[in-house]
Amino acid sequence: MQADEAVGTRTLTINALPTATINGAKEICTGGRVLSRQVAARYKWSTNETTASIVVTAATYTVTVTDAKGCSATANETLKINASPSDH
Repeated sequence: MQADEAVGTRTLTINALPTATINGAKEICTGGRVLSRQVAARYKWSTNETTASIVVTAATYTVTVTDAKGCSATANETLKINASPSDH
């Protein structure tokens, strides 16, 4: 090593990614709810909603969860949507 070189160490913390999941029945009535099981700092659904659960109006959903450390994960789910009993 030369006199003008410096050596140092740094400790890095590698954070695990959160697990994104969409829970609930895979067959659901219009107006039912689906839920992201992950407890997260932020939620972002393909419907632009930002809550842990959303009201179902379409068949395919995506949720991205972001934890308090800024790490993100995404889950996708396709549901069978049935008319609610009051629609008959």
